[in-house]
Amino acid sequence: MRAAVLRGGRLVVDEIPEPPEPKPDQVVVEVLANGICGTDLHVVADLDGWWDATERANDLMKLFDRERDVVIGHEFAGRVLRVGAEVGTVAVGDLVYCMPLAIAPDGALHCLGFSNDYPGGFAERATVDASMVVPLPDGLRAEHATFLDPMGVGEYAVNHRARIPAGEPAVVIGTGPVGLGVVAALRRAGASTIVAVEPTQLRREAAAKVGADVTVDPGERSWTEVWAELGFVGPAYVFDTSGAPGMVPRLVEEVPMRSVITSVASGTREEPLKPSIAVKKDLTIHFAMGGSTEIYARMAEELVAGRPDVSDLVTTIGLDDVADAFVALRTPTEHVKVAVLPGA
Repeated sequence: MRAAVLRGGRLVVDEIPEPPEPKPDQVVVEVLANGICGTDLHVVADLDGWWDATERANDLMKLFDRERDVVIGHEFAGRVLRVGAEVGTVAVGDLVYCMPLAIAPDGALHCLGFSNDYPGGFAERATVDASMVVPLPDGLRAEHATFLDPMGVGEYAVNHRARIPAGEPAVVIGTGPVGLGVVAALRRAGASTIVAVEPTQLRREAAAKVGADVTVDPGERSWTEVWAELGFVGPAYVFDTSGAPGMVPRLVEEVPMRSVITSVASGTREEPLKPSIAVKKDLTIHFAMGGSTEIYARMAEELVAGRPDVSDLVTTIGLDDVADAFVALRTPTEHVKVAVLPGA
């Protein structure tokens, strides 16, 4: 089958072996669409830095052999091609979203997109555990379903980590796909005013469409200035999805007393932070990376209902254009979300 392979630090399109045979509790999926994630960009741009952070976090299921080929991509929707004998939750032909996990016959846990042996979503087919498969509602297109990961991450960050009370204002730093997922989650949570901070006009417009009340170009104004103009003087709920170097330490300096900072980004650099500032300001700092099949199923219902409408926020490409898309997304002025269609 064809796949976009990370080989020697470069993305190349090549023929690779089929995914492993499914166990009785697994399914084989034809990948219809895979979203390019910020983590994918980090892996390609700074593999050693990403590897160091992953190793130090003891995230063993993502530590692939950097000397061997790996098919990245972990945000994918597809059509079920084959089901194991013990699978009763989905059937051949079902449209599904896959949380990218597979347990090998030897018991090893593989995270697709970070495994040398289980190809990720930049391949035409994938083998995953049936328990990690979320059936999609009728009417939800596969390329739009690639927004489920940022939607799920945003839901987890807002309602499971920050737990923002209804009626509180919030700030979102960065409105790439994950930032948009946070904005949408804040809207559902009943935030009174959502301020979105984003340097690119395209993504500021996307934030407004998804639910931001105020958008700020940080090249022109600071969010703290806008916050004060809006009449907010107390604690702030601030979500950093930008991954910009030094952003969390900077926010520790900028936020009001007793604020809650939630980082939903995965920068790979070391960043100095002075704890005494956070202590003196009585801050709460969360780091969020999470989701579940239950959350993703709920987010699928939100998407198919147009909450939010992402139909014009997704650019679709084929495998041959993957490398160029990674270059374009380093300076994201042309795309909000890019979905790769391996069969196109």
